Amino acid sequence: MKHTVLCNDDGLVTQHAILQRNGEEEFRFFAAGLPWANYLASQSKFDMTIRPYRSYLFQVAGPTSLETLERTTGESLGDIRFLRFRPAVIAGLPVEIGRIGMSGNLAYEVRGLMDEGATVFQAILEAGKGLGIHRLGWRTYFVNHIEGGFPQTGWSFYSAAIEDAGSRAMTGPRVMPRVTGSVDPANMRARYRTPVEIGWAPTVRLNHNFRGRAAIEAEMADPRRTMVTLRWEPGGRARHPWLAAASRRELQDHRDADDAVLAARLLRSRRPCAA
Repeated sequence: MKHTVLCNDDGLVTQHAILQRNGEEEFRFFAAGLPWANYLASQSKFDMTIRPYRSYLFQVAGPTSLETLERTTGESLGDIRFLRFRPAVIAGLPVEIGRIGMSGNLAYEVRGLMDEGATVFQAILEAGKGLGIHRLGWRTYFVNHIEGGFPQTGWSFYSAAIEDAGSRAMTGPRVMPRVTGSVDPANMRARYRTPVEIGWAPTVRLNHNFRGRAAIEAEMADPRRTMVTLRWEPGGRARHPWLAAASRRELQDHRDADDAVLAARLLRSRRPCAA
């Protein structure tokens, strides 16, 4: 498994996700957001077939995540290294377990066929009883990204794929973001990010050709800005009346890309284990 970042010609991030190699000529793209890769494939001359894979994906994260999954599968899973995966069995059903997570703790993903997800999910919850497991929801997935220091599309920045007319035609008008906040709503560049601005420059490899390479290479030689997290220390809120006055609901529903990092930090969960 590799964290794969796709950009447009200007070096702006259009899509990023986990790319997994299942075989010599078979790959899977997880949690990819806007289908920029599908759009590029439709414009290329490569001989390939793209098909959706209806699967569930559960994250089990925290100090007891390994013990929980070993109880669930009935076998040792200590051989699964970071960004590696292998098959296993839960409740008599075939699953795939990968060692990856966004909480900043030891974490795993459990994946399988959608129709079997409810059975597998319940088995994990049962195995985690007494180990501090808590059932959390989809919102937590994105908050975990922010807390763990992993920028995420839709929270930390918007996908620049919407700038491409062909991509917009493929996805339709539903992908256009609702822009709010103090920054000029017409200034979408302020809401896009390059890999360098996000802090991913150390992982960029310039030993192959890719879209946006020239722009990214020039920026790496002379970086202008980088994304940071604004974090309040205990008691710090009292010095900022506007923040203290904001309700929890207002912060939770705040989807502006410029302020989402702050909102996520203020609402962070301290629970050690989640599924």
